[in-house]
Amino acid sequence: MEPRPTFQPRNRRVRPICLRAAAALILGWGFAALAAEPFPEWAHRQTFRIEAAGLVKISLPANTLDQARADLADVRLTGSQGNEIPYLIERPRPAGETRRAARGFQVTLGTETTIVTLETGTGDPLAGVTLQTPAATFIKAVEVQGSDDLSHWQLLGAGLPLFRQGQGREEQLYLPLPRGSWPFLRMTIDDRASAPVPFTGAQLHATPLFSIPTEPVTVNQVAREETRGESRLTLDLGAARLPLAEIVVDSPEPFFRRSIRLMARQIEGITIQEKELARGLIHRAAAGAQPGLDRLELPPDLRTPSRELLLVIENGDSPPLKVDAVRARRWPVHLLFWATEPGEYRLYTGNPVCRSPEYDLSIPEPDLRQTPLTVAEFLPPAPNPGHQSAASWPEIDPFAGHLEMADWTCRRPVGIETAGVQRLELDLEVLAHAQPGHADLRLMIDDRQVPYILERRPALHSLKPIVRMANDPDRPRHSRWSLELPFPNLPITRLICRSTTAVFHREMVLFEEPTDQRGGGYRRELGRATWVQAPDRGTPGLLMDLRSTPITDRLTLETDNEDNPPLQLAGVELGYPAVQLLFKSDPGTPLFLYYGNPRVGAPQYDLSLVAEQIVAAEKVPAFLGSAERLRTGFWGETHLTGNGGIVFWSVLVLVVAGLLVVITRLVPKTLPPSR
Repeated sequence: MEPRPTFQPRNRRVRPICLRAAAALILGWGFAALAAEPFPEWAHRQTFRIEAAGLVKISLPANTLDQARADLADVRLTGSQGNEIPYLIERPRPAGETRRAARGFQVTLGTETTIVTLETGTGDPLAGVTLQTPAATFIKAVEVQGSDDLSHWQLLGAGLPLFRQGQGREEQLYLPLPRGSWPFLRMTIDDRASAPVPFTGAQLHATPLFSIPTEPVTVNQVAREETRGESRLTLDLGAARLPLAEIVVDSPEPFFRRSIRLMARQIEGITIQEKELARGLIHRAAAGAQPGLDRLELPPDLRTPSRELLLVIENGDSPPLKVDAVRARRWPVHLLFWATEPGEYRLYTGNPVCRSPEYDLSIPEPDLRQTPLTVAEFLPPAPNPGHQSAASWPEIDPFAGHLEMADWTCRRPVGIETAGVQRLELDLEVLAHAQPGHADLRLMIDDRQVPYILERRPALHSLKPIVRMANDPDRPRHSRWSLELPFPNLPITRLICRSTTAVFHREMVLFEEPTDQRGGGYRRELGRATWVQAPDRGTPGLLMDLRSTPITDRLTLETDNEDNPPLQLAGVELGYPAVQLLFKSDPGTPLFLYYGNPRVGAPQYDLSLVAEQIVAAEKVPAFLGSAERLRTGFWGETHLTGNGGIVFWSVLVLVVAGLLVVITRLVPKTLPPSR
């Protein structure tokens, strides 16, 4: 029998080759994994360079804070080889000021001045001094000087305002000083414009020995809106989540006093609301070459939720304050780590769900404070090339619950051109047919809801109505104008008028005349205002804020001319709020906006979990297509415009029919004629 052929020698040769190939493949995968980005769940990567090894302290730039979370829990640091490096975050804040009474206090009354001389009794740096007085109402300008020996005086401030107004509700008794130590202070109060006031004491504001330098913030004023008694300035800080220290208002006005509020837009439910961050008083009383700056100091723990803020200046009955610029400064945020070698380092940010790292890194407090800042040139944040998902709001399902749309009366297709976070502006047709609070708005793909955020912008859109004279022959002294709107139920909140008449004083009234469900008309006043126009009154024009929004499509503006010539209008505009929806979608999606359901409540979505990302995200515009009427509303088309309504006429028909039946039964039947 022939022996069976064997392939054993061949197998011995093949097996080592296969093993070597497999090992090479595994090693290749290993090196590829090592070469890959170390944090694929992080969306952004930022590179900077360090020139020397050792303990490094760098100030994080604003664009890093903008991309990271507010608590900085998503910050990760790597070296040039991709190795993770432990770090420490330092948020330096100034220690609180201490107040103490001056050791010596002396008041000298001159012919046109009151001089207050203080012996401070401390060598600590001083930030300011507060004077004490029982006077109820006054306003003064003060010059402050400092001295070491009561012989040589150095000017520390001139034209500083000192006042108490409004029965003590508004006062400024604090005089700021350049930071420094002064054994003696002298304050010269100008009494030329008013009688002297008594001063009974002074409080010194001492600052810590170690000051915290702040960093400038670039502020762009993107919009300004004037309302009755207020100026609303929209400010772009260029980044979100900044620890602001102060807001400075530069104005050319020599004298003013204004209350101001700093506001931010934040999400509550599904609506973006305005929330107050801080308020204060700015003022200036120029009396010399140094009128000073006017600033709003902010709480140390304040961080801006978005890159846009709203600065509200309360003008009261004064003209709008002229503002040349708005400036800001922020507290620094320091990152400290040990650099083993000079070279390139990387910061990773943009993970909304990771937990804060726990590094075994401790640096003594003196080293934290005394370590000088390292100059590092940061490149702008860039998309992480190894990021696994570029989707916005990854933790939110793009679809909410299912919903049956049988009760909605209108819908319009929504056009999407670019994927991402969309901004859909609502036009007059939608605003007129939706609920006043917009609770019935739904974005739908088939029967699935698309979650959205509703944003009401403070700026108003302008609508120019059709204006016609509508004088009443029975009232010849009155001038009337009819204002025709494209739709009833528009959310009009303001009327703006201009006139070619040079000088006049008129009481203007805006009203409408709807009809009730019985068909009777009535007068419904929307607003009234006094219009005064004269050469010394500044910008001519009427600004009327409406108390109620109209329910019809025809308004009437009326004034009593008395014995004067009729008032001539040159232009009429109506203002209504800008309302928009923010949501996430892709092109090619059959998306519809449904509206027109008077009984449904507002939806409840989970987008509040990612409020910061939504407010700060770059948005692309979406657009609305032609309206499609699904069915007639429950109340009919004329329930608000005054023609009775379907329900009223239906009930009336039923009542008349019932009466006819009763009358028919009561009338006796005709007897046949007798023979």
